[in-house]
Amino acid sequence: MLLRRSCILFFLLSGVLQAQSLDSLLSVWEGEDRSDSLRVHAYKEYVWNGLLFAYPDSAFNCAEKLIEFSEEKAYPKARALGYNIQGASYILRGDRVKALDYFERSLLIFDDLEDDRGSAAALNNIGLIYEEQGEYEKALAQFERSLAIEKSLNDQKAMASALNNIGLIHSNMENYELALQHHQLSLELREETEDKLGIAASLNNIGTVHQALEQYSEAMKCYEQSLAIKRAIGDERSLPATIDNLGELHILLGEPEAAIRYCKEGLALAERLEVLTYQRSNCKCLYDAYKDLGKSGLALRYLERTQILGDSLHSEETSRKLQQLEFKLEEIEQKKLAEEQERLLKAETARRNSMQYSGILIAIIAFFGLLLMSGRLKLPRKVVEAGIFFTLLIVFEFLLVLTDPSVAAFAQGQPAYHLLINAALALLILPLHALFARLLRKRLRRQDVSS
Repeated sequence: MLLRRSCILFFLLSGVLQAQSLDSLLSVWEGEDRSDSLRVHAYKEYVWNGLLFAYPDSAFNCAEKLIEFSEEKAYPKARALGYNIQGASYILRGDRVKALDYFERSLLIFDDLEDDRGSAAALNNIGLIYEEQGEYEKALAQFERSLAIEKSLNDQKAMASALNNIGLIHSNMENYELALQHHQLSLELREETEDKLGIAASLNNIGTVHQALEQYSEAMKCYEQSLAIKRAIGDERSLPATIDNLGELHILLGEPEAAIRYCKEGLALAERLEVLTYQRSNCKCLYDAYKDLGKSGLALRYLERTQILGDSLHSEETSRKLQQLEFKLEEIEQKKLAEEQERLLKAETARRNSMQYSGILIAIIAFFGLLLMSGRLKLPRKVVEAGIFFTLLIVFEFLLVLTDPSVAAFAQGQPAYHLLINAALALLILPLHALFARLLRKRLRRQDVSS
């Protein structure tokens, strides 16, 4: 059972190549009399539509011009768009780890610019990568945030795609009721916007949920409606998913002849489109159908093809799993690095605080020493009294600084408790003040007698 993913990867940033040619887009980019936004948009379209899908390496290098432009013109959106293209380039070259890094860079800039449309696109791209890596909870969080932004923009097409992606995640997590709800909402929006291909995709996905719930008659209706729309609009690349699903459903219903009809058509189409996944699934369908009919020779032929195609896909799957491992190791390394940076920061803060506390303590001792020597220095009474008050004030503040973390933890955010504890500390200072006052009076009396 194959889900039809709506092909919206990077759709919000890719745009649609209009009647203007690639040459005219390039001339707009090179026209220094044009606005920065117009030039950046034209060059992004030029790289995306002219280079990216055919020459992803060249597209990555060309995207550097957008990043350089952002520095020269202080136009950060150009950098965000450049990172988006570079992320897409890594996707096309099969490096999901680096793609995620560039999409996250793009998202940070769009968030800083409060560019909601750009943020939604970046979130969608990040969600798709997490989904491929099997990180469904993380993917769901990205899609849901993207959906919230699209709702605020009232962009129905984008909302429908986000709902579709959320539905697919719930299907992967076997939350079929939630999956069905989101696909139904997506279908309603696509019907309102008359998005034929989107309607077909939603119907196909709703069919897969019904099939998982063993509601086969409902699944059949959805698949047949989806296939009819796809045939009507002539979108060949979207056909294999639904054809394959129909073949598999007929196998489940014990109708091998109908399954053979669909799976042969699906296999021929998958071979023409060079899509190994659908070639293998249709061969598996034909093996099951011929086996059910007792035609062992034909069944064996398609079983062998299924195994050969499976080996090819296994190689791709192994590569994908290695990327998943690299992805997880990268996350672990980043977490360790963050923890080490936090440890070093705490150590540096503790060292700095220790030095400051030592300095304050030395200053307090020095003040007390001066007070004790006040009789010898023959300082005026008011100066000595002010010195006592100032020194004890510093002692009180020093105690507050030292005890504040413990007091805050004990008080648990209650201002009354905090105030009572600080008042108790202040009361401790009173005996100290009285002691120094007595010493001061004695020294001043001696000073008066000697004079």
